[in-house]
Amino acid sequence: MTTTTGGGRAPVSRRTPPPPPIGRHETLIDLLTQAKRDSVPIRTTFVQQGKGKDTKPGPLASFVSKHDERALDAYLFAHALASAEPWNCDYPSSTWIRALGLGDDAEPASAQAAASKIMKRLEDRKLITRERVGRTSSITLLSEDGSGDAYTHPATARQQYLQLPHAYWIERHYETLSLPAKAILVVALSLRARFPLPYERGPAWYGLSPDSTERGLRDLEKAGLLDYDQEWIKNHRSPTGWIEQRLYFLREPYAAKPRKRGAAKKPAWKKAAPKKAVAKKAVAKKAVAKKTPTKKPMKWARAVSK
Repeated sequence: MTTTTGGGRAPVSRRTPPPPPIGRHETLIDLLTQAKRDSVPIRTTFVQQGKGKDTKPGPLASFVSKHDERALDAYLFAHALASAEPWNCDYPSSTWIRALGLGDDAEPASAQAAASKIMKRLEDRKLITRERVGRTSSITLLSEDGSGDAYTHPATARQQYLQLPHAYWIERHYETLSLPAKAILVVALSLRARFPLPYERGPAWYGLSPDSTERGLRDLEKAGLLDYDQEWIKNHRSPTGWIEQRLYFLREPYAAKPRKRGAAKKPAWKKAAPKKAVAKKAVAKKAVAKKTPTKKPMKWARAVSK
């Protein structure tokens, strides 16, 4: 029973039901804001490893070949969250369930089991380690090449890396792009501003089938995120004597930037160059001075002065 005090009105109850659960997109954006950066650095060894004849696909290929889109989403987002040493992110399983959109059409127990299986697949690829800390799951990054080595920031290690903008999540491309398109986007971010990517080269270069390569490029183009310049090159093996060559390039917000390296110090020879130049000039002047005899007054000039 509500009572009045001092003749005033009775206090009004302000009890309200709990709001609906936070959705996937809101969860992603809130967590990204805590990361305090606008892009995610990922070593290019995640895409491709080796050089020349020793070139081979990186771990990215396995996500496409095994149609493991949820694991790729989880891995990219874990990289976004683990933004500082010790390169880990600690959240309850319920947070991961929301972030990966697993609870929309599943019972809580099923969603939790699905989240655990996804993280286990990343662990099997040697891309993360995980452990339970109370009721939270601690995910720690490992090297992107799948070697199982400890993670270090690629800039600190002076290694090449691509940058995946947070726009990937903010503009909902994680929802709208197909798995091949996501893979090709990551590949494209690892390349120069304009790059060729023939469908038949997908398997050897990136472990992507010609069909996946074609679909990924096509889907990115349909989404307005990719375009290409077209060139025609003479080739007398072609029925017309010409073959088409496409140079692809990404559009905003993924417009390609130069591949990043760690801040390298100036080479020692560049620093020493000015000093060496000065030293050489000084030596040259001394040499000239030695070769040029000192002029002495002539005897007749002395006689005149007397």
